[in-house]
Amino acid sequence: MENICLILIDLQNDYFPGGNMVLVGIEEAAANAQRLLKRFREIKLPVIHVQHVSTRPGAAFDLGFTCTVSHDACATKDLKFREETVKASHVHTAFLAALSGIYADILSTEEILRKML
Repeated sequence: MENICLILIDLQNDYFPGGNMVLVGIEEAAANAQRLLKRFREIKLPVIHVQHVSTRPGAAFDLGFTCTVSHDACATKDLKFREETVKASHVHTAFLAALSGIYADILSTEEILRKML
């Protein structure tokens, strides 16, 4: 497992209930991110936390990195396009589908943890 690290992007209070931009499913996503963080710390692998950055695995892919996204450690919100509201679950699925197979492997937290054993 050399050359592997965990990158946590934008886990901040504003995304949780009471915050300014509450995300759908943030509690579950944060719990799964915590599970990954705990495992990485146990086996002493690097952890990077990036705040306030809009990014995507495609950028890392373009730089030659292999990416895995934990789909259940991510959260989003309903979005509006013109007069149509796109439900968070659809935003989540569409974004991950666009990444899958080209820019990143999309796995559950459990699948990632099993691969690390």
